[in-house]
Amino acid sequence: MIGFHEILPSNPFSANLIRAYYYDAIVDSEEKKEYQKQREYLRRTTYGFSITPRLGRLVRSGKEGYRQKGVDILMSIDALTMAFRNYYDTGLFFVGDTDFTPLIEAVKEVGKKTWILSRS
Repeated sequence: MIGFHEILPSNPFSANLIRAYYYDAIVDSEEKKEYQKQREYLRRTTYGFSITPRLGRLVRSGKEGYRQKGVDILMSIDALTMAFRNYYDTGLFFVGDTDFTPLIEAVKEVGKKTWILSRS
């Protein structure tokens, strides 16, 4: 596993990592085999790091398999609530797309420094 210090060895954020949140979704526990597999993945992903998983849910979506529900809004509520409560000075967001740009702009409006890393 790669730690944050290996990804960003020079700490360009001039910040101390207090807590990290990992947003994802897993199936309901009724789907026992898939649920156990996903729980094990989360355990391995967060083990040894100060990472708190925050989970939405996966719902079946026809032939496509599964779709995440509630993950984006959960992350948005957490980021804004914690910004307003002054729980952090710098937010570092690893996101899959630019859908989170309005969130980042809102966090910046609260006066927080932000960094966004995106695939798109």
